[in-house]
Amino acid sequence: MEQNPYEAPSGETPEELDASDLEGGSKGVGLGGRLIAVALCLWLPGAGHFLLGARRRVLLWVGLRFGAVLLVAAGALVASTALVVVAGLALAAVHVSAAVGASRYPSDGRRPWTHAIVATLAIFAGWKAFNYGVRASLVEAFELPSGSMYPTLVPGDHVMVSKLHRTPARGEIVLFRSPDDEAVFLKRVIGVGGDTVRYSGSDVSSAHPSWSRVRLDDACISDDECELWREEIDGRSYVVSEAVREAPGFHTDAVIVPDGHVFVIGDNRSNSRDSRSFGPVPSDRILGRYQLTFFNPGWFGGGSAN
Repeated sequence: MEQNPYEAPSGETPEELDASDLEGGSKGVGLGGRLIAVALCLWLPGAGHFLLGARRRVLLWVGLRFGAVLLVAAGALVASTALVVVAGLALAAVHVSAAVGASRYPSDGRRPWTHAIVATLAIFAGWKAFNYGVRASLVEAFELPSGSMYPTLVPGDHVMVSKLHRTPARGEIVLFRSPDDEAVFLKRVIGVGGDTVRYSGSDVSSAHPSWSRVRLDDACISDDECELWREEIDGRSYVVSEAVREAPGFHTDAVIVPDGHVFVIGDNRSNSRDSRSFGPVPSDRILGRYQLTFFNPGWFGGGSAN
């Protein structure tokens, strides 16, 4: 009897023919390969889908991660903690959803391991370049290791710094490299070029006409006995702390800040390495401006950095 050209040969099913006709003769990714695909998606959304032969899904998850990272950056630039948190949760959801999708996606086995490895390395290199660009030109996250900015910032605070704002203003908190080494600090600008700053130990004042200071009755939550003061300069108000029993420290009559420099001070006036020790900071050492605090382990009862 003449065989129907649309039927599979005797003893073989259409599914068997489809599998044997796949590129490279692969019959799909096994359990081990699928677990690797899931792990890759948790680390780098889209990488695992290339192993499964889902090229369009690769573009989808890579695009979603791009969008979530840019949303985090946008939230930091507009100083919106809520937007940063929501965008961060969205970014985590992209990673988890990509992994779940990889665990359920039907593999067609069309991507040999060598292709998957090369694709993963290419995606990783692209992400490294993209993340470097975001950190260098838009925003970057840092963890505060010390209490030199207490009470404004505390140890363990994770903060966002805008790299778009490198022209410091009085009262702002800036990220900079120390003039005498490559150490990175986060301090408050108390004076700019031409300003006169006076300090004696932790007692710091500015001769700028907008500067004012008043003692607060609020309790000082610190290991050392201290007082809280509210200062204001150029319309920016903030709170600083000073030790009640002043230890021997920095003393001077007055410092005139050179043009192209800023005078920076920690809000914890009794426990901060700042311009009182290394002098005014050249403006070209400014790396960015503090925008917001988005996380601290202590909020959830965890520990904090020393």
